[in-house]
Amino acid sequence: MSSFWMSALADGAVRATALLSIATALATLAGRRSAALRHFVWALALAGVLVLPLAGAALPGVPVPIPSPWTHGRQPAAALDVGPSTAPPAGAVRARAGAGAVEAPRPDPAAVPAAAWSTLWLAIWGVGAAALAAWSLAGIRNIRRLVAQATPVTAREWLDPLHDARARLEIRCPVRLLQSDRVAMPMTWGWRRPVILLPATASGWQSTRRTVVLRHELAHVKRADVATQLLAQGACAVYWFNPLVWLAAFRLRVEREQACDDAVLGLGSRASDYANHLLDIARECRAPGLAASAAVAIARPSQLERRMRAILDPTVRRAAERSTAVLAAVFLTGAVLAVSAVTPTVETLPGPAIDTPMNGSRTAAPSQAAPPRDGWFERWHRVAEEVFASFVQHVSEARRQLGGATAAPTPGVEHSVPAPPTAEFEAAPLGAVESRLASTFIGALRDPDANVRARAARALGQHRAQAAATVLRTALGDEDARVRGQAAWALGRIRDDAAVDGLLGLLRDPVQEVRERAAWALGALRNPAAVDGLVAALEDADAAVQERIAWALGRIRDPRATRGLITALTLIAGDALHDVIDALARTGGEPAMEALIGLMDADDPEVRRAVIDALSRGNWTSIDESALPPRGGN
Repeated sequence: MSSFWMSALADGAVRATALLSIATALATLAGRRSAALRHFVWALALAGVLVLPLAGAALPGVPVPIPSPWTHGRQPAAALDVGPSTAPPAGAVRARAGAGAVEAPRPDPAAVPAAAWSTLWLAIWGVGAAALAAWSLAGIRNIRRLVAQATPVTAREWLDPLHDARARLEIRCPVRLLQSDRVAMPMTWGWRRPVILLPATASGWQSTRRTVVLRHELAHVKRADVATQLLAQGACAVYWFNPLVWLAAFRLRVEREQACDDAVLGLGSRASDYANHLLDIARECRAPGLAASAAVAIARPSQLERRMRAILDPTVRRAAERSTAVLAAVFLTGAVLAVSAVTPTVETLPGPAIDTPMNGSRTAAPSQAAPPRDGWFERWHRVAEEVFASFVQHVSEARRQLGGATAAPTPGVEHSVPAPPTAEFEAAPLGAVESRLASTFIGALRDPDANVRARAARALGQHRAQAAATVLRTALGDEDARVRGQAAWALGRIRDDAAVDGLLGLLRDPVQEVRERAAWALGALRNPAAVDGLVAALEDADAAVQERIAWALGRIRDPRATRGLITALTLIAGDALHDVIDALARTGGEPAMEALIGLMDADDPEVRRAVIDALSRGNWTSIDESALPPRGGN
């Protein structure tokens, strides 16, 4: 349960970061606009980060696949046994016990403390959120106590400018004016029944200072700044670990005070007089205490220098810009909806590590095991690495396309490997360096050492050498399991549709890792011709292979797989069942939807949560709604 909430918190943090990055860019673009507009942008952004979890639950998901060049295993390759391997006899895969049988995947020791770590981080987050919430509640309690104990101001020299400013700012609600010797400086509290609190020293102020102070505080009332202040505190409590949220809250305070200063100047106060009054108030009054964390104070010393420059700068825009604010609201609302709906789908690829012995005994935990579902940190770390790897790959391909003329194959290679057709080799967008490397790797596929052949197959897949497709298809029949597995992975990277039959044959390979990589390659190809073979292979004895096959069927999205996937719902458990559920949602159609709805009766809450997620982002556009059976209730 803790891993679920931790994953949800991490997901919300990433989405909040994306939204606040958009707001930062928008506020920067509005740098020469009014402070009120920038405050509006920051207020909408902070409201958006609080709405994100609700919007994400209410809106249908829009899956955005993130291609991955490899899977990052939990066990480093250097720790695995390297050496010659012997494939177990054919037919051993189906045996669940006895000599030569492939052992069931053992639990990864690294996954054991995952729940404990999730619980620890969730507890740390809870302590931080509770501390900030307690601080805010203490401030609210103190300001309410001050209001209850304060004395009403009845002097006409205060009430007359108060009523005048209320009328000019078009404030319809009544505003109470109170005075207390426990207040450090003028501040405002409340939004439905607002209150202006004055310090005891305010009794000796001259009329011009009384006027500008009341105008400033009433500007806070007009703009509902107390509400946005509490909104910012709520966002900081939830996302206290995110520096962008604190930056947004700070910018909100800065723009709020400058917007109120602009309102005071807009009512006719002289900029120089107003600046002098602010300096005098800050000098005479002590710093605001805990109550100011909930209320809005007029002159925080930390902001005075910036405010003075803005007040005395005649080029600053001070008028409200309603049309621009409407555009900003529409843009940020769209950003909230987009960020809420986008669902990153990490398409994990089997890794290129080839030093793992692929034999029946499985003496070491496989380095290519699928990453844990409950590891939120691992998941987002993997996403970042996969995006970076994809970027590097695109740069590499661009360099190859700009690399110039194609060089001739390296002399002496033809005797060790059948040379591909010249036209096919020259058609590949390789520069001179890449062409020479590809020729070397192709030649190495006939090396007598299995490790060398496996590394060569991996290198060809990393470079996506189209010229190597023919020899890689031949390598699918290599006597060494490592070579077969790496050749399958490389063909998936190259996107060689001619390899479908060979890859389907590897689904019956006696070695689990080979079958898993063949299933991944078929999913990478997305060729509908592989559907029937993949559905038949769902009966594999190994859970990791079942999981990868279900993932591949979800990538292909062919309705012919629906019947087999529905059958697999009753035969498969664990993580593989989650992939079957996801594959059904991606395939779509009424039978898939009804089968998933039927799973809502499952005893396992993880299964029910997976079904909800799958139904929310599934492909149901092809369903004829008139043909659906009627359902009672809501």
